[in-house]
Amino acid sequence: MTRVFAMPLALAAVSAFGLIAAFAFGETGHVLSWLGVGAPIAVIAWFGLRSR
Repeated sequence: MTRVFAMPLALAAVSAFGLIAAFAFGETGHVLSWLGVGAPIAVIAWFGLRSR
């Protein structure tokens, strides 16, 4: 069961951290938020291009 939900939960945690960082850490938080919110998009793009 953990094999199925481990990566989605990790991506959700990174996204949530990115959204919170944007408000909590000022200018540094903006960089962290781009990385956090962009991580799921990067994973989707990686697996989308890899499957071709």
